[in-house]
Amino acid sequence: MKNFIKTVMPWFGDKKETKFDGVYDFEENGLFFDITSVDDLTCKLTKGGSDYSGEVVIPAGVDYDGKTFKVTELGDTFYANQDIVGLTLPSSIRELKMMAFIMCYNLWKLAIADAESPMFISRDMFNHCPLESLYIGRNIEWEDNCCNDGPFYRKRRLKTVQIGGHTTCIPGNMFSRCSSLSSVEFGEGVQTIGSNAFAGCTSLKKIVLHSPTPPSIMPDTFSNENYSDVKLSVPKEARQAYKNAEGWRDFKKCRGV
Repeated sequence: MKNFIKTVMPWFGDKKETKFDGVYDFEENGLFFDITSVDDLTCKLTKGGSDYSGEVVIPAGVDYDGKTFKVTELGDTFYANQDIVGLTLPSSIRELKMMAFIMCYNLWKLAIADAESPMFISRDMFNHCPLESLYIGRNIEWEDNCCNDGPFYRKRRLKTVQIGGHTTCIPGNMFSRCSSLSSVEFGEGVQTIGSNAFAGCTSLKKIVLHSPTPPSIMPDTFSNENYSDVKLSVPKEARQAYKNAEGWRDFKKCRGV
């Protein structure tokens, strides 16, 4: 079972035709890479991985000719791979194209590594992926659309979400209508949580916050039933601040830990 992308790269020259519709600069172990900038030492994981399975960790860089190329972008890399169950994306990734993980029917665990820079994700990126566990270590952006639905909108199997310390903003509608979501943990860097970010999360029972300063929220960030059902855990020294803060003071169960 392959679960890690090797980092030994052959020489690349003229682009070569692949068995899929496209070209590449070099191939390693069934994966096709495209050099995006020789000066900046960046590359794109273009295609491959049909025989990868289990929990896959994508490295932040690949070695070539004594230099390390950062993997900053993914193409249609694991499109329709039904053997992947877990995926870790490195801090070097800046953008995820639309077809990278569509129809990965058994992908239930996703971790986006901590990074100070945001990651752009096509909003349909995880269509047909039964995500249950999610870790996000950086700010997430996506294209505007009529409903502003994001890549994690209406993930009905999603149960746990953990937000890392480099994430400062949870955009509006980000987890809206994730009806199985029961537990959310916010890192100390979260400052704002947008409108309808958790609207329709009717199974939510536990929220943990690590910031001593209550993040700003909107009146409709959470559903009405969340205020009575959710157990809110906040830093012990900040309990009173949360009990006084707009929005957070509406939660009936708040304890300091």
